[in-house]
Amino acid sequence: MEITLKYSAQIKQAAGTAFETLSVQGPCTASEILKQIAASHEALQSMLYESEDTIRPSLLLFVGEGQVTGEHMLEDGDVLTLMSPIAGGLNGKNWTGLQE
Repeated sequence: MEITLKYSAQIKQAAGTAFETLSVQGPCTASEILKQIAASHEALQSMLYESEDTIRPSLLLFVGEGQVTGEHMLEDGDVLTLMSPIAGGLNGKNWTGLQE
């Protein structure tokens, strides 16, 4: 089974690529794919995991256009997008325009 990984934001920079294809045996979850990614890309380990077994709660995972959790069962041909949160753009002001 083949899963395409799409990296964006800081994750793309750390991986050194925007896309990657993994071949895996049988059904697997998004979290199982994350373990494989962390094992093959040392620079991504701290971006994907808080601790050895805890996925960062701020990590965003998508299959197609839908957001998924680590327990999502992937299917052959799925595109799993990994996105780190993006901050900034308000120049120290909150959404009301008031200085924080």
